[in-house]
Amino acid sequence: MKTASIISVGTEIIRGNIFDTNSSFISKSLNHLSIDVKWHISVEDIIDDIVKAIDFVKSSDLIIITGGLGPTDDDLTREALSAYLNNPLNFDPEMWEHIKNLFIKRNLSVPVSNKKQAMKINGSEFLFNRFGTAPGIYYNHKNKLFFLLPGPPVENQPMIKEFLEKKLRENKFLEGNIHTEVIRIYNSGESEIAEIISKIKINSELGYYFTQNGWIEIHLTKKGNDKFKNKETVEKDLSKIIKKLKSKNKALTENIDLSLLLLNKMKEKKLTLSFAESITGGNLTGDFIKNSGASEVFISSIVAYSNESKIKLLNVSEETLLNYGAVSKETALEMASGLKEKTYADICVSVTGIAGPKGGSKEKPVGLVYFGFILKDKKYSKKENFFGTRERIIKRCINYIFMEILNNI
Repeated sequence: MKTASIISVGTEIIRGNIFDTNSSFISKSLNHLSIDVKWHISVEDIIDDIVKAIDFVKSSDLIIITGGLGPTDDDLTREALSAYLNNPLNFDPEMWEHIKNLFIKRNLSVPVSNKKQAMKINGSEFLFNRFGTAPGIYYNHKNKLFFLLPGPPVENQPMIKEFLEKKLRENKFLEGNIHTEVIRIYNSGESEIAEIISKIKINSELGYYFTQNGWIEIHLTKKGNDKFKNKETVEKDLSKIIKKLKSKNKALTENIDLSLLLLNKMKEKKLTLSFAESITGGNLTGDFIKNSGASEVFISSIVAYSNESKIKLLNVSEETLLNYGAVSKETALEMASGLKEKTYADICVSVTGIAGPKGGSKEKPVGLVYFGFILKDKKYSKKENFFGTRERIIKRCINYIFMEILNNI
């Protein structure tokens, strides 16, 4: 199988000022094309560092370098590859005309500094950039493929989609096969899931990934030339794992956003939905309505953060708040009831809790959350204690609500 490495160029990446989202996107694209990614490397905008990075991954069949193709003095990716291959850069008048026209069409003056973006390595070819002035560069050097791509994801990712597979097929790089299946597990710890799965004999490569969105992803992968056998092996192993996890009452789904799964199921059942949010502060609604078609089922959201707003907007009684507090089963249920009275949705959900890092107590620690659910004629409350940062607790609240509805409609 062919191998690949990805080099991200940018001092801002090294210093943590921006996230390197390109490497993740490119790796997923290569995985789908059955290319085995070996290295991710980030380097500063320094020629010697870029050259060393290229030399380090020189055993790879495919080397993709992102960033450093801009017009400024510290954009040095072209120069670094030229130095590494001892192959000079040549000026391309046609590309320079194209770049100048991009400015002229916008009634902007043409900066002379952009002229360097019309330079390419002798024998290479430009890759058209539909969203910026920096063209990509593709070069086949003794059957080792180099791609130089701009750093901004809005420019980088369309070029990956448009040119990567095309060039790999032209060079017969897509002869191997990788089959991968992914499932998501909610409201569980990584070590707990690993302990359960470790007892299962499988023939696929296994990976555990705790995401920032609050779930664990399990990746099963099989590499080889026989794509049908790879698929069969992975699906057989996945079936074993799902069966075991379900026997332990673990909440799991396919690798699709919970909010989209819920939306599709609610559309199918012709149900409507409303939220009353306190701890999640509107994030619950935002996660749901990001999906096209949400308007077919979603009626309303009430963000009632303060006690006063819970009283005025959701008819929570002052007596309940005084006796039980804002973070309580009683308040959650009254919030859900008040929401039902206001919106008449088939499903009404409330959530109230302590996201932290301050505000907790011995009786009500950070991470304590109460949920109120009205699912058609059924009304009940749930209590959970989540751990982690403020952001993680909020995300786990959202995931919990989506899973609860999915499992009960």
